[in-house]
Amino acid sequence: MPGAGGNFEINVSGLVRTLNTTGENLGKAAQDGAKEIAREWKRGSRDEAPIDTGQLRRDISEKLNAGSGANVEIEMASNTHNGGFNYAYYQHEVRGNNYLDTVAEENEDKWRKHLEGKLEAAAKKAGW
Repeated sequence: MPGAGGNFEINVSGLVRTLNTTGENLGKAAQDGAKEIAREWKRGSRDEAPIDTGQLRRDISEKLNAGSGANVEIEMASNTHNGGFNYAYYQHEVRGNNYLDTVAEENEDKWRKHLEGKLEAAAKKAGW
């Protein structure tokens, strides 16, 4: 039995390794999940966009802004110009055909659950 003031050591290297791995895994999972969501959002928006010549559907684009760790932002844009006339703006703002917004609103819960699942799996993979 150690006397009062005895010394002891605790090895926390496994915990430190798990913590370091967790951040890496969560960041990668967030970026992978965001890429999947962006592709689905783009596909859905193309299906919802009005079709005349098809140019509006072809001009929908996505951009993934990945910061450090799990900081990820998706930008979805639709810009179709014809001789100075912004057809995408006209469809969205004047006609009220919110094909980008509609798809996002309809899928918000599904995408949130998908991303949560990716993050949970990444945490488990890291050892939690």
